[in-house]
Amino acid sequence: MVPIKNLTPKEIISDALRSRLQQSGIGQKLADVLEKRSLNILFQPVVDIRAQRIFGYEALARGPADSELHQPLALFQAACDYDCLFEIDWLARSKAIESFFKQSTDQSRLFLNVTINSLMARGHQTGMTLDFLAEMGVPVDRVVIELTEHH
Repeated sequence: MVPIKNLTPKEIISDALRSRLQQSGIGQKLADVLEKRSLNILFQPVVDIRAQRIFGYEALARGPADSELHQPLALFQAACDYDCLFEIDWLARSKAIESFFKQSTDQSRLFLNVTINSLMARGHQTGMTLDFLAEMGVPVDRVVIELTEHH
């Protein structure tokens, strides 16, 4: 099995999924996001008001700025509609982990949003996030998984 950190876009998006997505305009844009890994990840501070300090950062995924997939609700709804929610969710999660822990210099936590539908989707494999954290050398106690409230 290929280490998760080394998954190529071709391994994230199967030929069958790519072919299916390329049959429509939005589907093609989703395929492009997956193949080019073109999600933008932003980090919003999570503040401990009592201690008056930043406790962690919530990762927020955005699609390409010049696309109708830029807003997260549009991006994840399109992914759900085109049956590639797991792939988009995994791309967002893995990019957030990579980016955050490459630049994090303190012991703050990373908050990851995960949709319950992506955990139940075709393609989901139990333990992928844990395996990826291990590959990156990140202690699991630095990551908080949040189930999104949309589903």
